[in-house]
Amino acid sequence: MTTRQNKWIKRKIKKVKMGNCEGCGLFCKREFAHKEPTGLSGNGRGRKERYYDWKNNKDKYHLLCKMCHEMYDYGALTDKEIERGENK
Repeated sequence: MTTRQNKWIKRKIKKVKMGNCEGCGLFCKREFAHKEPTGLSGNGRGRKERYYDWKNNKDKYHLLCKMCHEMYDYGALTDKEIERGENK
């Protein structure tokens, strides 16, 4: 991937990541929380692949703040709670 493409993807992801947490509603930098395994993991690894996977499969992800993401990963925050907005 060329430097120009890298910069384009970084800008796109930055726009996606900044916003309101789907868990608590806080405006912050959000993280991709996988509802089910996608084969993509790690901070920054597979950046282009992660963006296009999210874009094409938005129903497989939640965009959560760091705290909500940790709660989600440990089972303290569920899909139903996020969808109903119970944590906001």
